[in-house]
Amino acid sequence: MRSRTKRGSAPPISGLGFNLDPQGSLFYLLRDASRSVMSAFQQRIEKHQLTLGQYFILRELWQDDGLTQREISERVSMMGPSITVVLDAMEERGFVARVRSTEDRRRINVFLTDKGRDLGPTVLRYSAEMHDIVLAGRSESDVQYVRDFLRSIRVKADALRSCELTA
Repeated sequence: MRSRTKRGSAPPISGLGFNLDPQGSLFYLLRDASRSVMSAFQQRIEKHQLTLGQYFILRELWQDDGLTQREISERVSMMGPSITVVLDAMEERGFVARVRSTEDRRRINVFLTDKGRDLGPTVLRYSAEMHDIVLAGRSESDVQYVRDFLRSIRVKADALRSCELTA
């Protein structure tokens, strides 16, 4: 039986932004911040019978109504079978309607219903208010720096999927 590893006995590993202590590790902090914000936002949208996944889909449709299921799937990074289940629930709740394309029967376009469209101002206001609260005391240049920083992390992380790590 192996004994439990004592704190501080891990091999010394270094990397920019890496720290064995979760409170010092950039990726741990990113994950924890995201979880906290998403959890608080989920609490606000639940009263409208919305899940986070449904919110992200609605947000895309509020910007570009009539997207195909495939386009939505790509934009919200949700796989085909999962998007179908989520859209089924959204259609059942009356937020969206799916319409088969007359030009290409394989394509299914998703449109907001009046109920889904009317939900936009309320739910987007929650998001704006949360941004104001979480970012209070920060300048617009601070916020822009964080946006740019997070985008660059996403681009580089996406590129990592196609390359090997040394470990």
